[in-house]
Amino acid sequence: MKRYVHLMMAVLVALAGVTCTSCLDDDDATTVDYSEYNDCIVNNVVLGTLYRQVTTVTPAGKDSTYTTTVTGSYYPMHIDHINARIFNTDSLPAGTNPSKVLFSTFSTTGAVTLVSDVTGEDTVFSMNDTLDCSTVRYIKVHAYDGVSVRRYALHLNVHREDGNTFRWGTHSAAASMVSGMQPGLRMAVRTDGVPVVFGQCGGEAVAVTVPWQGDATQTPLPQGLRPESIVTAPDGSRMYGLSATGLMTSTDGTAWTAVASNAVPRHLLLCGSRTLVGMGSEGFMASADGGQTWTAEEADEPQCLPVSGMTGAVLPSRTDSQLEDLVVVGYDAEGHTVVWRRTDDLAGQATFNWFYMPQTDSETMQMPHLTGMTLVPYDESLLLFGQQADGTAAPIYTTRDNGRTWQLASIDALPFDASAPNAVGAAVGADHFIYVTETATGRLWRGRHNRLGWAEAQ
Repeated sequence: MKRYVHLMMAVLVALAGVTCTSCLDDDDATTVDYSEYNDCIVNNVVLGTLYRQVTTVTPAGKDSTYTTTVTGSYYPMHIDHINARIFNTDSLPAGTNPSKVLFSTFSTTGAVTLVSDVTGEDTVFSMNDTLDCSTVRYIKVHAYDGVSVRRYALHLNVHREDGNTFRWGTHSAAASMVSGMQPGLRMAVRTDGVPVVFGQCGGEAVAVTVPWQGDATQTPLPQGLRPESIVTAPDGSRMYGLSATGLMTSTDGTAWTAVASNAVPRHLLLCGSRTLVGMGSEGFMASADGGQTWTAEEADEPQCLPVSGMTGAVLPSRTDSQLEDLVVVGYDAEGHTVVWRRTDDLAGQATFNWFYMPQTDSETMQMPHLTGMTLVPYDESLLLFGQQADGTAAPIYTTRDNGRTWQLASIDALPFDASAPNAVGAAVGADHFIYVTETATGRLWRGRHNRLGWAEAQ
């Protein structure tokens, strides 16, 4: 790969000249238009097999490293002809070795050379040799007219961290304000990324604002506002709660105003991007104008409606960006866990009814019996937090099919004290961080998978 190729290019140009004139009559030999052969572009690039070093932890707690292969074709190469760049928009997994890259396809119109990192001269480019792409490499495509040349910058993107690694961070800025709160606390994450904890503390309803960096503050809630009723829009832009006098709303969790409504539900269940959902004496109720007007909604099996322990969450649809999935969990009149679901059309053109989600027959995958439940969306799934029968914090459960089946979440368990009663509140911000607080110590926890914090490729 280090041999100079001036002679090679001269031979290529000469061959191109012979090829161009061999099919012409002698009379036409002097009218060859070489501009027809000035194409010099990269048509297609496909990575071959790559190698990745992976580090795991053995059952004994020791690090173990091994090498595995990466199928390069799973990471398409994008060719930007305008800016003369070749790169992969979906980064290779962390630990992939970019210094020994093979290509299964490198298709061009014209002859290819590689610019040496050492001398800056053109060298031979061979698909049979590995290429060191740990830095930007430059590829030249030479047209057969012997004049035109285009240089491409070749760059491989490799993740610097494992996308599926999940880490919890914690601080105790609001420990004295949150510890000892009664069960039924709620959380929200505002549009500025600041979490707010709502709860009853010392007989008073309060909102505790807990910046991840900075001091926590405590603000009394309006008289009669029930913290356990508070729901928040997916983007954190507005919150709603129920008080003794009716419905109230807030944009920051501390300043609340009354909403003039034609009806008031008994329970607030969730707030979607478009629709506010509650439960009335006859069943589900919904408002599309911020709680001013409410309409009853149909449910396919009203005998299975939840009557206690209700909470809900909103998930973006996996199939249509103009739809949201609304999920509500709770207990029916006989104390059985129930799950309900409805699709919401954000354009307001289609109407969907609520339908009951029967639980799977598998006892190990049914919804757990918890109290003080909080349901939050995370990574195209729902996470369920709550308390066990003895009042201690329950493990985190998850469902990826809108409540049909449940299992323990794969994210790291929080080190809660299992020997004391402990109520839990949780919320997810627009930056995909999960925020969790607990009443035993008042600590605030924050965590997410690395990949959910990566910027989208442009």
